[in-house]
Amino acid sequence: MPESIAPPVLLVAQRDGTEVSAETAFAAGALKLHGRVVVPLAIDFASSEDTLPEAVRTHRASDVVIVSTLEGRETDFALSEAARRSVSGRVVVVGDALARVPLPPGGFGPGVDVVSEITPAAFAIFGDGVARGGPERGPSDFGAFGGAACFRRAMSTSFLGDARELPIYAARPSRRTLSPVAALARFEAPLESEAVLLPSVSMTGLRDFADEIRAVAFHDRDLPERAWPLVEACGARELPVTIRLHPSRASTDVLATLRDLGVRRIAFDCDAIADHPIPGATADAESVADACRRTEASGIAAAVVFVVGLPGENPATTDARLAVLRAAPVRRVRVVPFEPTGGTEAWHACVAAGVWPPDGDLWIREVHRPLRQAQVDLEAYTRMESAALEWLAETDVRGRSVRV
Repeated sequence: MPESIAPPVLLVAQRDGTEVSAETAFAAGALKLHGRVVVPLAIDFASSEDTLPEAVRTHRASDVVIVSTLEGRETDFALSEAARRSVSGRVVVVGDALARVPLPPGGFGPGVDVVSEITPAAFAIFGDGVARGGPERGPSDFGAFGGAACFRRAMSTSFLGDARELPIYAARPSRRTLSPVAALARFEAPLESEAVLLPSVSMTGLRDFADEIRAVAFHDRDLPERAWPLVEACGARELPVTIRLHPSRASTDVLATLRDLGVRRIAFDCDAIADHPIPGATADAESVADACRRTEASGIAAAVVFVVGLPGENPATTDARLAVLRAAPVRRVRVVPFEPTGGTEAWHACVAAGVWPPDGDLWIREVHRPLRQAQVDLEAYTRMESAALEWLAETDVRGRSVRV
């Protein structure tokens, strides 16, 4: 269906952390490939019951796509019911979590379709019915969310909270390698099997917004070597490049090569405690600190994403982890509360250990609820998070004069 006559599709997502998740961006890209105009709608705990119907009326949307995560599934049920009452076209709930954790009996009810693979082929139902290629040909699209205006909001899309930074994806990961930390999994758009994106697809955003951005960041959890030519292309444009890397790969030789290609900052996930391993976690504080030292010695700035509230953690553990990292040369810090990503091995392990789900209503996303651990009540968790945020503030103040 030509874009000029195709009615809009309302793309609904619950706001949780960044405004635009990877899955939401890839859903918008798939719809665009099929000639559909995308109207985004962010929902949060403060949204009224009339928010979705009013958006449908205002934009004259014919179809509704709801990007689902397990963490917000209760709200997705309510949104799908409101959408079904509001449009005559399709109501589709999409997201990899639908494949990772089975729906309860009855599912989303009559008239609501479920799509677990966010790909151009799966979204053919919204166009002329013709599959537009596999996931490697499906780009992320930030134009629907305001494009350049979206990038001006620091926490809209950026991994470390930087304004005017363009997210780039080199691959879509397998759901078996998804981050066990729900907040970090928002930066991934997993499939059943990994899909390496075509270079032209990965770089679509750079082509569209080159004049509006100041830096780029590859959101792949551990940037593979096959993506290094894309890094070099960004470096050739004199755009500072941030990547994420597993600490074990941060050897002197690899770091020297990445520096020459244009990498100016590397972010390491600190999402593990040595004595309490989590399935799928990246690294503990000691491994991250060592990688930061090698990174800074190579001439690249080191950043850390510190996950607090891990299984087995208590205030003393947090203080010990922070002491190790404070002794390392870290330029930027982001603090993320631990919540297991739905359907992952970590999620199942937390359920089996009796520490998950938390007390209270999980669907109220504005209130973080830590694991149910005997040694950590809410007061203790607050002390742990406050200590981590103090380190963030110290690092931020120290680095204000030198921004990478």
